[in-house]
Amino acid sequence: MTATLDEKLAGAESRAREAAAEKHFFDLAQPFSPLGFSVGYRNPGHWDIYAKQCPGFASAWQAAHPEGTTSARDGEHERAFRIRGEPGNVFVYDERWDPQGQALSAFQASTSPRL
Repeated sequence: MTATLDEKLAGAESRAREAAAEKHFFDLAQPFSPLGFSVGYRNPGHWDIYAKQCPGFASAWQAAHPEGTTSARDGEHERAFRIRGEPGNVFVYDERWDPQGQALSAFQASTSPRL
């Protein structure tokens, strides 16, 4: 099924509204620092770090989609970091919600000599 031009334009408009709302609500919540975290371990080389999400994600979605509903709430826990690899070849990925892109520029995926 191919989307019509009107459907593509409506989708682009919706994404633009959501991006603008995310930046607005993210900026309102600054400065934000979660006060704790938890570690999930699945197997060797597979770790997940969970922390409280910066408030504003659910509010931004609701502002961009006033006709919709969501079960999400602001400030819920999210996977903040994903750690994958093996001894001597470990990658840490920053997965925190940041519509400004600042967290990714300050903490990019990196390698570490040990796990």
